[in-house]
Amino acid sequence: MSTATGLPRRVNSTSAPASAWSTMVGSLERAWAMEYLFDMVGMYIEMYTDATGFKEASVVAQEAVIASAR
Repeated sequence: MSTATGLPRRVNSTSAPASAWSTMVGSLERAWAMEYLFDMVGMYIEMYTDATGFKEASVVAQEAVIASAR
């Protein structure tokens, strides 16, 4: 961009471009969604084990996956 004198305009290079901000916001939204999903799965596993009194192998496997993702 040029100024009225025809010289190039100085640009502040310390600020992040708008695209970086939108990427960061998108990452935070994905992280929030994943945490919410893991919490919901954990809640249903807990409800299942409380209702049945035991854990099937698939439930133990799901808990292991959730624990390793955190």
